[in-house]
Amino acid sequence: MRFLFLFLIIFYSCSDEINKPYEPFEQKKFYVENIFIGNILNLTDSITIKFNQKISTSSVYNNIVCISGKNQAYFYYSVKKETDFDSIVISPQYRYIPLTKYNCVVKKELQNIYGVQMDDEYKFSFTTNNILYSDDKVFSTNYSFIHIYNFIQNNCKYCHNKENNLNFDITKSELYELVVNTKNNKFNSYYITPTNYKNSYLINKLIGINIEGNIMPPNNLLPLYQIEKIVGWIQNGGIYE
Repeated sequence: MRFLFLFLIIFYSCSDEINKPYEPFEQKKFYVENIFIGNILNLTDSITIKFNQKISTSSVYNNIVCISGKNQAYFYYSVKKETDFDSIVISPQYRYIPLTKYNCVVKKELQNIYGVQMDDEYKFSFTTNNILYSDDKVFSTNYSFIHIYNFIQNNCKYCHNKENNLNFDITKSELYELVVNTKNNKFNSYYITPTNYKNSYLINKLIGINIEGNIMPPNNLLPLYQIEKIVGWIQNGGIYE
């Protein structure tokens, strides 16, 4: 009898647990927790975006966009493993434009590891500075004017030809005389000023600072490593070879 009484107590206790009203599972909202970025950004700096949950890496691509006017910054994406997979580091594939404000959005379509989308899109912005290289930067001496000539022929002469005021569709020696000794009166600088890339209008035109009209080549940001080769030739004297 004692055992039967104990059994009935356990049975009814379990029944109470089983018959408790169902409490629906509420998925924790998925949102951006913080942005690690300075007010002024160098041309190749990274941005870290931290979320309140682990993220689905497959949903990252194209769901974080930064735009300035017609120029979109394209990024490399990587996930910070040391922070429990809840942070994304984005770095520009090429570079930013100097002295430019970028307006960015993390889209709602970005998901956590459970497939739950962002609670709402998240917007932020940043402004780049005008620093390309520090004054103590040492440049390679392996770039000669023939490289400059080939670069201009491949990237510039199709727009800058005989039908335009600035004709680059010319011989190597003629091009050297044109870009080294021809002055852009509006900006008071030569297209190339030997040993002074900061006062060379060609470099300004390639990086998009203190220029008239669009950055060159049109709608295309040259990678810094490519611009650095031209800068190296200028800083090392801009010699005709």
